[in-house]
Amino acid sequence: MQCIEKLKKIGLHEINAKTKIATKRLDDIFECRFDDIDRIRVKGFLYILQREYNIDMSEWLEKYDEYYREKEELNKENKDVESKPDNVNISFIDTTVENKTYKKLLIVFIVLLALFILYFIYNNSSSDNKQTNEVDKYKISTNANIASPDSTIEPKKEEIIISSNATMTNEEGNDIIEGQSQSNNKDDNIESIDNNSLIDSSNNTDIIGVEEVIITPKSPLWVGIIDLQTYKKKQVSISDAFNIKLDDSKIIRTGHGYFDIKSPNLSKKYIGGNSKYFIYTRENGFKEITQEEFLEFNRGQEW
Repeated sequence: MQCIEKLKKIGLHEINAKTKIATKRLDDIFECRFDDIDRIRVKGFLYILQREYNIDMSEWLEKYDEYYREKEELNKENKDVESKPDNVNISFIDTTVENKTYKKLLIVFIVLLALFILYFIYNNSSSDNKQTNEVDKYKISTNANIASPDSTIEPKKEEIIISSNATMTNEEGNDIIEGQSQSNNKDDNIESIDNNSLIDSSNNTDIIGVEEVIITPKSPLWVGIIDLQTYKKKQVSISDAFNIKLDDSKIIRTGHGYFDIKSPNLSKKYIGGNSKYFIYTRENGFKEITQEEFLEFNRGQEW
């Protein structure tokens, strides 16, 4: 391949010194040892070589993909050969074991279904009893504060307040304060709508003209920053708002925690899960990227 010949003329050690790609990986690429390099990492290596030396590595990648297609087809053929029975008479297959297995599974399913029905009945019965008891307590408290026709004693204000705000129970067994449940539900709905609008409005859009972004964690959060010019790395563990200057091209990776990320043109919330990846360049601005894209920009390395 012409691309490999050009790289060999440059020299393995010179390429290693300039790109920081390990000599073992460069040698695997030179000798086309496809089994020793996974596809995600090799794409990152090829991207760096094309960028640094202006050499088209598409021919090498095509050979790589062709090798794995042939290997996959061969493995599939071997599996088909192994799965074919030799001289087996289907009419003599004993189905006794299979029938026993189906019977066992059916019994287990029926038992689980019966347990679920019993649990549902018991849960509803407990909820009804609890609600009845609370209503009875409410009635007793109210009746105790009402004076008889001949009585001159007035009910205490504190007792009236307590009885009017008596705790009731909904169908799911959650305690609700009468007069407050509707307002709480409205607040929850408003917060849910706000969160959804923040996430949808800034999903994978390029933010150009931003000088910095602010990451605010909900709990201690790891943040890693890599300069794409020098590949120098910086990592911090933050508990408060953290400003990242967007002056040079860089890629950013976070941990798995909850955090908000904001700028004059961006406001987004992340609720944990996998690591999040971002990139900033002067041409395309700031945006979120995938793990595969992060590996390509970081020369095939996770960090």
